[in-house]
Amino acid sequence: MPTSWLIDSNVLVYAFFHRTEEAGREDPEKSLRVDSRQVMTLAAQNVFSSVLAQQNLLEFLAIVTSPKRVASPVDLRQALRACQAYLSFCTLVTPKSSTYLTFEALTKERRAARERLFDLYLAATAIDNDISQICTWNTKHFRRLAGLTAATPSEVLKYLAKELPGTKSIQRDKPQQ
Repeated sequence: MPTSWLIDSNVLVYAFFHRTEEAGREDPEKSLRVDSRQVMTLAAQNVFSSVLAQQNLLEFLAIVTSPKRVASPVDLRQALRACQAYLSFCTLVTPKSSTYLTFEALTKERRAARERLFDLYLAATAIDNDISQICTWNTKHFRRLAGLTAATPSEVLKYLAKELPGTKSIQRDKPQQ
């Protein structure tokens, strides 16, 4: 199996809130949800190797349960069940004892703004766990980090379709007119 992709929290959130009844609705975030769901479906089918950082699960829980962050928050039990479902097909990685030092080096290298600290800590966790690819909607947060490649779910789907052309499940959902 090729190199693992670390799935960022925003992909988990968009996949979680995808609903099949959205077909045909005009919504600027619809494609984000559809592509995120497709990436997670392919990960569940073991089409590619997927990884979640412990930090991603905590961020996911904080977002989907917060009425300040989402229009339809869920209770913690439902969010924890979603985390268990994700962990049934994604490998969990945790920070190592060296991760803080890696993070510190990244902050010096990037002169990071305070709002990017969590992304840099995620990058440090990936680096320390020998993960070189991150699937995220915030690719700019991971630009110019040595050893890391960031791609959107849409880009990952295109990559997988090119690398695995015989896989029927990679066909992108087409919006209904």
